[in-house]
Amino acid sequence: MTSQDVINNLQLLANKEKAELCKRFFKTLKGQYSEGDLFLGINVPIVKEIAKKYKDLELNHIETLLNSPMHEIRQCALAILVIQFERLAKKAEENEEKLRLLLSFYLSHSTKANNWDLVDMSAPKILGRWLVLNLDSKTEKLKIMNSLAESKNLWQERISVVACQTPIKEKDFSWILTFGTKQIKHSHDLMHKALGWMLREMGKMDKEVLLSYLEEHYKDLSRTSLRYSIERFEKSEREYWLKRK
Repeated sequence: MTSQDVINNLQLLANKEKAELCKRFFKTLKGQYSEGDLFLGINVPIVKEIAKKYKDLELNHIETLLNSPMHEIRQCALAILVIQFERLAKKAEENEEKLRLLLSFYLSHSTKANNWDLVDMSAPKILGRWLVLNLDSKTEKLKIMNSLAESKNLWQERISVVACQTPIKEKDFSWILTFGTKQIKHSHDLMHKALGWMLREMGKMDKEVLLSYLEEHYKDLSRTSLRYSIERFEKSEREYWLKRK
């Protein structure tokens, strides 16, 4: 079971027409956020099925996949990492060192998750899952999150926000309130969308917390973040906040 086996499997499924569509959808032209990314044209569910087949792939082979210029090959590598991390997290106390190894590997290769879909499929299930595990101190977790949030790399910054989804689901809003606010004046629309999405997720769990946050920060939120965050509100309530903005 090697990285080349994975690559061979994926290349057999390549679809040139779909690959061209992906290049346009993921903004790969010069100056766009995903400039130069290359695609095989394979649907995500199929990539994930390949990942299941190679779920025990060793890290050195996963690293080879992450270094590929092809989007779906990197995607498959991240899907394998997610499978491995989730499996170990089921018995976290018995697998502390292995979990830390996978987390460290993910973080050291986090710039390879260099598109919004790659961040969104991996950050909540690896870094986000780690945030809710009782394995390391809050100080250590804050150190890692701050490193990502202050990296000046769009994808690492997005990881620091989207990872908050997992704590949010357990009604721990401290991470998004801290690291979402750090990115509130970010220049990129992908960050505005990520923040608005996470605020909306927080609102699903506790609307009053979201309303309190909006009251304090709506002047600083981009219109995109605000729109995303209030998407589930009644029409009249959405109009109220948008008029205030």
